[in-house]
Amino acid sequence: MNMKRAKKVLVGVVMVVLVCLIPSACSKPLTDEEILVGIMDDVVASVEAKDIKGVVKHISEDFLSDNGSKRDDVKRLLLAQLLRGGYVSVIVKSRGVEVTGEVAVVSTGIIVFVGREIKSVADAIPEEAAGLNLSIIFRKIDGNWLATGGHWQRTRSLLL
Repeated sequence: MNMKRAKKVLVGVVMVVLVCLIPSACSKPLTDEEILVGIMDDVVASVEAKDIKGVVKHISEDFLSDNGSKRDDVKRLLLAQLLRGGYVSVIVKSRGVEVTGEVAVVSTGIIVFVGREIKSVADAIPEEAAGLNLSIIFRKIDGNWLATGGHWQRTRSLLL
């Protein structure tokens, strides 16, 4: 390759790198609310992929729910549910995020289907579904939002 061609290739590569990097460097950082919504989206995707580690990575070591469940209890519950077989679908019906300093509460209503893929509630048979209202407490620990507590309750109202 001659020197002129090598310089053109190098300039082209530099331009491509700059075009790719400048927008990300100039974009504003995500808000805590956006980060927490992203975490919940990641948890839903992990449940659907039956990736327990993908869920548990967002739970602090000292997690304690209002009913006394610890991190390992949540892990066992997930394992038991996901090993039942079949496809797992999660539909998020509602979501709210409240951040106060280093503490946040994410409230969400979800419907979980096990057995076959469901794209919308209209595709489902109510007996195949479990409606859950979740209220999860997150704390910012070493710069990362982790679930430290929570409450969940089964509900049929989400299925209507």
